[in-house]
Amino acid sequence: MKQKTREAVSGLSFVAVSLLGVLFFSVAPFFISIGYSFSAGAARFQFAGLANYLDLFRSEAFRQGLFNTIRFILIGVP
Repeated sequence: MKQKTREAVSGLSFVAVSLLGVLFFSVAPFFISIGYSFSAGAARFQFAGLANYLDLFRSEAFRQGLFNTIRFILIGVP
């Protein structure tokens, strides 16, 4: 019984290290970048709401890039 407990703790410690790495290097930066997308600037957080997204979708360069990406996926993936 003691051996199984030791193996369980050992296994959980290996998994915990991996989960902390994923959380620190992937999940946290993802949510931080979502927060930045709603701000007016990166130096000081000033809430801008959806203005950044409205500007993005009004941009001709973004729409052209989105069209090219969708076309590439439809042609390249199949």
